[in-house]
Amino acid sequence: MLYLLSLTQKKPTMPHTSPSFLPAYDYLVELLSQTDDSDFIREILAALLTEKEQKEIANRIQIFALFQQALPQREIAERLGVGIATVSRGAKAYGQHDINQLLPNLSHLNL
Repeated sequence: MLYLLSLTQKKPTMPHTSPSFLPAYDYLVELLSQTDDSDFIREILAALLTEKEQKEIANRIQIFALFQQALPQREIAERLGVGIATVSRGAKAYGQHDINQLLPNLSHLNL
């Protein structure tokens, strides 16, 4: 998953991986930051991620949207048809990052 810079620009939160991973990851971040073509971005994501991984990313975003509505974890799990562990991992990420700033306007998803 893409690493996210905190709004204070302190330190990026990186996935746990070896340093050899970083040049390729940085390349992807730079490439995505240089385009506003959503079809191109969809093609890149389809090439890089399996359908299951794409669904997991979509689920994480939906989990964030439902947390913004202050729904309990169990209700989120039931609504999305995912396990409570999936929602708990989303809750952890939600608490570690300023999701309201990083992913604004999640309310338009109408969940």
